[in-house]
Parts: sequence; structure tokens; C-alpha cells
Amino acid sequence: GVVTTTLVLLAIELTARLLIAPQDVVINEAHTFYRDDPLLFWSMPPHLDVLSEDRVPYRSNSLGLRDTEPKDPKPRMEYRILSLGESTTWGQGVRAHETYSEVLQKKLSSAGEGRTYEVINAGVGAYSIFQSYLYLTHRGHELKPDMVMLYHERNDFLPAGVWDRKNFFFDVAWEDRERYEQRRPYLWLLSALYKSRLYLWARNRSVESRYEPTKDPFRYSSAKVLFRVNEFDRRRALDGIRLACAEQGVTLVIIHPLYALWPKHRKNCLLERYAEEHRLPFIDLPSLVDDSKSDAPFWLDGSHPSAVGH
Repeated sequence: GVVTTTLVLLAIELTARLLIAPQDVVINEAHTFYRDDPLLFWSMPPHLDVLSEDRVPYRSNSLGLRDTEPKDPKPRMEYRILSLGESTTWGQGVRAHETYSEVLQKKLSSAGEGRTYEVINAGVGAYSIFQSYLYLTHRGHELKPDMVMLYHERNDFLPAGVWDRKNFFFDVAWEDRERYEQRRPYLWLLSALYKSRLYLWARNRSVESRYEPTKDPFRYSSAKVLFRVNEFDRRRALDGIRLACAEQGVTLVIIHPLYALWPKHRKNCLLERYAEEHRLPFIDLPSLVDDSKSDAPFWLDGSHPSAVGH
């Protein structure tokens, strides 16, 4: 009976793979370079090679990162920086060699002084600080970084419940931490289901059937806006990242992000307070960067810097 059931399921899945194209099961029609991830909610698949509508190539290495293949084992004289962040870190709208992580690597390497430097870009579009915490503690630590750079703010303040099917978070009614805690007992099952084209197709059709274009895209469970990562969970994520770095003797650097159209949170900024409390290196980009002095366009839109901005 088990053998028969297994063969029937395999036959159904093989038939689905013949009838259902890969683009019909993507997590987001507007961003075909992301896949479902049981732990991180979404991530880049390994060995990706796609060209976006604005003619920007997006390629990933064997780890699903928008970077070249890191050396394994890590060379003895190499100083390795793991760059965690969201779409700016990932490099929305710019080529991989134009991202600030790559620019930093070139600047450090030019001043070499007997050691080599590698800055690994582990940023992913629309990631929250909680997702980077999960990545670092479950996968990123295996890269053996000497330093971790953290670039997060805006995505933490997105509403937790969104209906828009063009958005990553369609019909998610949970904060990121709650979402992870719900998934945690079933990670093994989700790992299997996310390999099934039939399941992903059925899941997307189910979401589409419940999507109401006339509905306000932001669905709140109460009068209080439910953020993806609330203040308490942001601090918990920072604590988790800091302690994980401390256990491995890794330097943690917090970057206060820079956005064109976003409140600067200069008053009572958690990132700044946290860095001060724990005596962590803190880079305050809003106070250091004057984009009005740029001769070329500094921004691609309200959130993402151009190559000049990087």
C-alpha cells in the first residue's frame, strides 16, 4: 500500500511538472528571482540567472546569495564580512558589482596590507531584521565571518497583514516572529511541499481565489497597526544577532539605513540606542550622507539608491 501510494503521488507530481511551468508557481509574479523558503519565508534559489524587466541581471551562487562563490575552506589570511540586509543590501535595480558590499570589498582590498578581504552579500529583498536573525543563526554562521554588518529598518514597519497578491506578504496575518513560530514544528514538511510543483500551484490558486482587488491592501486586526516586527521583537532579533556574534568572536556593526522618502527616526531610534547600550560600532548614514551633492542621480526611487548611491 505504501509503495502504491508513493508511486501514485510521484506520477501525479511528474504529470504536474509536465503541465505546470515554473513561472506559474513563483511566490511573486513581479519577482521571479525568489522562491519559497520554509525557514526564511522566501530566498533566492541557488544558481539563479535571470534578467529583470529593467535589464538588470540577477545571479546567485550555490548558496542562493547574490555574490560570487565564497572560498571554502576560508583562507587563513582572509578577513570575511557578512553583509545582512534588505533590498538595498541585495542591490535592487543595480548590478551586483555596484552594490555597497562589493564597493566596500574593493576599497578594503586596495588597502590590503598583507591580508585579503571578502564581503559576502547576504541581503534579500523585503527582508526584515527577524529574517536576517534567522539566516545568521541557521545558515550564515557556517560562512565563518569575522564581522557582520546589519542594514535593516523600513521593512520591519510594514503591516503584518497584506492582501495585495503582487506583494510578498499576501494574506499574511501574523508578525514575522509569530509566522516563524507557527512554521517551526513543520519545517520538515514545508521543505518537502515546497519541492512539489503541484502543491505550489494549488497554493497560488488558493491565494488568487481569495484576493479581492477592491479591498484595502492593508488589513489590520485592530485599530492599532500590526507591524511585521514590533519594537520588542526587533530588540529580541538584535539580541540574538549580538549573542550569536559574541559566541563566535565576530564583530557586529549596525548601520542606520538611508532612504530617500522615509522618516529618519532620529528621535528615540532603537538601532542607535541599542548600539550605544552594548557599545557596538554604529554607522549613521542619514547624518553622514548628503545626496543633494551628487552630480548624478543618487536614487532609483524612494527607497533604493542608484549605483552612485551605493
